[in-house]
Amino acid sequence: MRNRNDQDLLFFILVVGLSLLTYKFSTWINVDWETGVEVIGKMFLVSLIWVGWKKLNPYHGYVLWPIAVAGLLWAWFPALDVWAYQESNFLPFEDYSYQQTEVKIAWFGQWYSKALILFTAIFGGYYIDDKVK
Repeated sequence: MRNRNDQDLLFFILVVGLSLLTYKFSTWINVDWETGVEVIGKMFLVSLIWVGWKKLNPYHGYVLWPIAVAGLLWAWFPALDVWAYQESNFLPFEDYSYQQTEVKIAWFGQWYSKALILFTAIFGGYYIDDKVK
């Protein structure tokens, strides 16, 4: 019986510790808690896929680190959305309208900026890798 209680206590301490770390991480990068959980979860997922690929990959000579870097950048897109909305939140008063239905966000939160980030990470990584060899 004592072993079960110890496991429950350890699990509780682990959950509270991870929640506190997630909260601190979220306040450090100036996003809400849910976005922090999403960023950490996506980074963990990309890292898990990368480690699994490196362990089970029969093609060891094939370079995939630029795709992994792009995946880690992709994990930060929810935080980028929050920052882009916060940046555009300070609009001048004459730009305000009750009938405004489109949400204005900063340029770095747009889809084309995110596509450029991923494109640059992937193709820039392969360019660097080709020059280093």
